[in-house]
Amino acid sequence: MLERRPRRRKASWAALVAGVAVLLAGLAVAAARPIVLKPAFEAGDAFALMMSKTRERVEGGNVVFRGRTETPVDVTVVRAGPEGWLIDWTFGRTRLVEPPNLPPPPDAALFDGVTLRLRLDASGRPRSVENYPEVRQRIEDAIAAVLAPIGDPAARGRAAALLRESLGSQQQVESHVLADIGQYFLPYSAPLDAAEPRQREVELPSPAGSQPLRAIDRFTAMRLDAPGEERIVEVQWTQTMDPAELARLARDLEQRLRDRAIMQPGASQPQVPRDLEAQVQGRFEVPLEGLGVPRLAEIRRRSGGGGVTITDTVRFARTR
Repeated sequence: MLERRPRRRKASWAALVAGVAVLLAGLAVAAARPIVLKPAFEAGDAFALMMSKTRERVEGGNVVFRGRTETPVDVTVVRAGPEGWLIDWTFGRTRLVEPPNLPPPPDAALFDGVTLRLRLDASGRPRSVENYPEVRQRIEDAIAAVLAPIGDPAARGRAAALLRESLGSQQQVESHVLADIGQYFLPYSAPLDAAEPRQREVELPSPAGSQPLRAIDRFTAMRLDAPGEERIVEVQWTQTMDPAELARLARDLEQRLRDRAIMQPGASQPQVPRDLEAQVQGRFEVPLEGLGVPRLAEIRRRSGGGGVTITDTVRFARTR
């Protein structure tokens, strides 16, 4: 009798451990609560946004510049189907809010009055500008208007080269115009789970025109349900880049600037700070009813180096 008791206790302990393992596995499966956000557009649907852009420059801990513009945006759904949607995204007239009583800088109003016909895939992610030839002509007209007030021919030529260098190809135009718009629709393509943060690796275009930069996206989703109120999912997003990638970017930028300086006799050799930093934070509020479009999207990009920090914030607020 006495010799058999330990064996009975051992068997009972093993059964208990196995039972707890099964229970924990079941809880882990039950805890995963994926959230899938998707537009509920139909042809003819329309909504409006106010897009505001803010830039703040800090040097030595002091704010040396702050500017903010506002641009109304009208969005109309042209076609809807199982493959996705065609939408018209029309920019209104840009207004300079800070500093007040001044016209907006020419580059801020580059797309005023332009309608982009965008193709969204089945998940709601913008993929291409379908009316590129028309948009290209509008860009050329806008560039000409931007350059017209520049009296010095040499300065005008440098400005024209810079603008056309950044907007010279269809890929560059789409990358430029879809950067902010794509972030407004970001929750549709994000891996979301109500139980825990999720992350993914992404590749970003390099400002130096070199190899893409690797970064990590992290998403946290929360349900904001309240009795008698609109059901909302709040999505928080951060994007971070490995320090090694930032060091590579610094070298690539310096080389690009050096190549351009070679073409300008007498230009000083450029130096890019080695302590580059870059971080992105975003917050989105997406209703679960109606069109399913974000009622609020705010993306803040912080970058800098050498004692200078620039923070760019883009905010979309639904107005209709």
